[in-house]
Amino acid sequence: MRQENGSKRVMVLLVGGRLTPNFIGVLGYKPDIIECIVSQDEQEKFEDIREVLSPLPNVKLSSPPYYVAAFDMQQTLEACKRIITVHQGAEIIFNVTCATKVMAIAAYEAARQKNCSAIYVDTAHGRFLNLTSPGEQAIPIRIGLRDYLSFYGRQPQKSFEFKNLSVSKDKAIEVANYLANAGVNALNTLIWMRKYSPGKGRRTIRAKCKRPLESNQWEVLCQLNKLGLISNLQKISETEISYLIARDHDWKFLDGTWLEVYVWHQAEKCIDEEGGPLFDECDFSIEILGKGGANRPPGKF
Repeated sequence: MRQENGSKRVMVLLVGGRLTPNFIGVLGYKPDIIECIVSQDEQEKFEDIREVLSPLPNVKLSSPPYYVAAFDMQQTLEACKRIITVHQGAEIIFNVTCATKVMAIAAYEAARQKNCSAIYVDTAHGRFLNLTSPGEQAIPIRIGLRDYLSFYGRQPQKSFEFKNLSVSKDKAIEVANYLANAGVNALNTLIWMRKYSPGKGRRTIRAKCKRPLESNQWEVLCQLNKLGLISNLQKISETEISYLIARDHDWKFLDGTWLEVYVWHQAEKCIDEEGGPLFDECDFSIEILGKGGANRPPGKF
């Protein structure tokens, strides 16, 4: 959504009503500079804007804002024209979704006169509308996880990568699908494996059981061996079994990440009524580092 000439992008936020559409506009259009025109009746909302937007990298929030009377059209119009003059040569986008109708109409008129964009964030239908170019096709709202979390000063980190497995990504997905469809048999086998498999590095597991493993559990082990998450599977006796875990990531996958992968893969395949992706972005095994390095439990998205 950026112009090809590489000019600075300025987004003008009208502040006085709901804040969420303003934040969505910033996420969607990724401006370099943000200017605010704030209703004098709700000046405290600029502090809310500052708290959320200040941590964003590569975005300058101009301060102080332009304060106007909420129902004085001329004041808002003059503030818009001053912003346009200050940022000559930049691409200027007015987000007219919030604040009073009078402020919105004034911003729209300034945008129309100066050939700028005036957008409306249609949250009900998940799209951006360009009011100064009504014939232009609406742009779907697509917000990635990292953009969303950046609003809260969070930088997500992956705690699991397919490349660290002994098998390919496609093979890992195949394993996840198999385990999900195997149901109770897979669950019981994985519970059994947790008694013997924890450890570090490449390791051979020798499991001595009190009683013989059930046939359906042995079948699951054989399938995991065939798919490559374990190897060298041997039944030494009716109550003793050995197998090799080549990498720590292989065991981490079997110890629970496979279920995240299964859900992620199913979500990736979901489509909307128009045949496009149902979700903006899907991911798994995300750790969200908080302020000061606080670590939240992995989130599933």
